[in-house]
Amino acid sequence: MRKCKTLSDYASLIEKVREYEDYCSVEEAIKLASEYCIANNILKEFLEKNLSEVVNMLTAEFDMDKALEVARWEGKEEGIEEGKMEVQNYILELIEQGLSREEIKKKIEETKTLSEQ
Repeated sequence: MRKCKTLSDYASLIEKVREYEDYCSVEEAIKLASEYCIANNILKEFLEKNLSEVVNMLTAEFDMDKALEVARWEGKEEGIEEGKMEVQNYILELIEQGLSREEIKKKIEETKTLSEQ
């Protein structure tokens, strides 16, 4: 980035957006970051000419980032629920096989040990 001022300036804009995003909406953070950059001669000409396009593009980009983050979180939650169901089904199978409580505990520990390896 030291070799390319434009890339460095873009990184500065995104850094400011992320900083402001903690305090306001994504769109407002983009506008505030753009104003900061214009005032500090960071992508000034480009932002002055293309501000509405920049706001639209970055809003879509940040919304996509959030959507992906939510999808990952939901996937983790879904995986946890599926795992719980698998454990419950496994325990039911062991009960149906007529195993005692101690035998079931032992089987679960064996399975846990194998999955950790």
